[in-house]
Order: sequence, then C-alpha cells, then structure tokens
Amino acid sequence: MALCYPRPVELRKAEWSHIDLKGKRWTVPAHLTKMRREHIIPLSRQAVTILEAVQKFSGKVGLCFRRSAT
Repeated sequence: MALCYPRPVELRKAEWSHIDLKGKRWTVPAHLTKMRREHIIPLSRQAVTILEAVQKFSGKVGLCFRRSAT
C-alpha cells in the first residue's frame, strides 16, 4: 500500500485483471474510485516484485489479496 498509495477500497477490491505486471501499471476501474473515473497507478519495480510474490499464493485470477480460510 505504501508503494502505490491506493484508497483502502481500491486495494481490498484489486483484481489481477486490473494489474499489468509487465507494463508496470495498475488500472483501477471507475466503479472503485472516489471520482468514478478510471485511475492508473504506475508500479515501481519494488511493487512489481511484491505483487509477483503475492501472485504465487493467491493465483492469477480473482482478488489479489484474500483472507485466509484459517
């Protein structure tokens, strides 16, 4: 969160389909933003590295950050 500065709802509802790791950008859809406009967040190499690690646990589809069942 500190690397990208999204709003909490944008982070909670982030889906892998919104994130382009190769292009290093996160496109937040309009329905998740406060102003109801699409928002593009550039991703630093550190953010990409973290997201790649998270993707190994959460998969490549659906929500990026999920609660564990345990």
